[in-house]
Amino acid sequence: SVGEAVAGPAVILRNCRLWSAPIGQSPRLCSIHTPLSNHIVVYPFDFEWNEDFMYLCSLTNEELLEETSTSPDVEEDDYCDQVRASLVFMKEHDVEDIFGPANGRKILLYKRSTRQGPNEWTIMSC
Repeated sequence: SVGEAVAGPAVILRNCRLWSAPIGQSPRLCSIHTPLSNHIVVYPFDFEWNEDFMYLCSLTNEELLEETSTSPDVEEDDYCDQVRASLVFMKEHDVEDIFGPANGRKILLYKRSTRQGPNEWTIMSC
């Protein structure tokens, strides 16, 4: 977890990638930013609500840590809030609403806004 001032755009959406791997496959992360760029790219990925997520959302923080973290003793204080926010996001949004239809998925490109605060971003293209 990083401070909100430097977290970048669409944090909850980006966190959903960790919960979106097809059954039997490990989640894959991808590079979204380079040191020489003021842009962050969110490449399309499939996600959908899974009924098992309801179980995870119902757990206490301690139980959720044990069920979902490989290192529960060292997770940041907001870990459980971030997990729940990602799971709820997938329940409340369809992948098509974010990235468009399967035959025309769009890339989300955010540019850092220089006129606003350090974590202010403008979507440039989709």
